[in-house]
Amino acid sequence: NAAYQALRAGIQDYEKRQHYRGPEAYIELPSDAAARDDAIDQVLDDHPDNGDVLAAVVLSVEPRKVVVERSNGDQIAITGNGLKPVQSGLAAKAPPKIKIRPGAVVRITRSAKGDWDLTQLPEVEGAFVALDPSTG
Repeated sequence: NAAYQALRAGIQDYEKRQHYRGPEAYIELPSDAAARDDAIDQVLDDHPDNGDVLAAVVLSVEPRKVVVERSNGDQIAITGNGLKPVQSGLAAKAPPKIKIRPGAVVRITRSAKGDWDLTQLPEVEGAFVALDPSTG
């Protein structure tokens, strides 16, 4: 388990240094609260959580604050350093395919300090090998 966690942490650290590729999908957010919750649940069923990298849908975007909603209905505000990995998607002149806007399906994770960060699923893969030195 410790080796798995170390590998996963290394891959996530690597991913934070990569260019933001954009949201995984976009949906239209209905103005009716019940319909909006259903739309969010439906799209997040197609984008399951990946360990501690959780799927969420963007509800609102400001230059220094993004509010997302999880499938359980929790709304999470992400600010400050939590926006750094996706800064190119928040720029006013961001290309449409990487633009973070309401209805965008994004990934969030907890930082070491306990704050929320916007992130993305890694494209790289990794593995670990364990050997018994006495048997090879």
